[in-house]
Amino acid sequence: MYAFPYPVEATDLGADVDEIVQLRQDGFSTIIRLPLREGVDRRLVAEQLEENLQPRLLLFLPGVDHLELRGTDVDFSAEVARHTGDDVKQVLLETESGTEEWLIYRGSTVPALEVLEPMGEAWAEIERLKSNCQYLWIGRLRRAWRVSRLVRRRAVY
Repeated sequence: MYAFPYPVEATDLGADVDEIVQLRQDGFSTIIRLPLREGVDRRLVAEQLEENLQPRLLLFLPGVDHLELRGTDVDFSAEVARHTGDDVKQVLLETESGTEEWLIYRGSTVPALEVLEPMGEAWAEIERLKSNCQYLWIGRLRRAWRVSRLVRRRAVY
């Protein structure tokens, strides 16, 4: 979540003011409004959102429990409920088309420098390797997604 150090007034919202006021009345606390530069085709932006913004993105966003896409041909609303056990997080993902149950394992390891050094200078800056595994549960494990992320020694802002 991003916090802006200045207030946003209705006059700052331009032509979208009515839509944003309606979203706030619908209970949304965070609204991401994508400004379009002159010459950028709205349909192209919508197509890119349709391709890249999917309900299952919530599995990778532990701080977000509701995601909704409006204004495209494939609008959706998705919510998650999370329960954390000893070594696994159980996530229920609910959309208009149904509910999926996922098991999520997260872990991290410190890689040995002698393994990283032959890979080049930038790799020597890696402090920790974090990994996530998501398993779709349908009475038995059906599908797994694995994502790894490298954490560098220095912060990037």
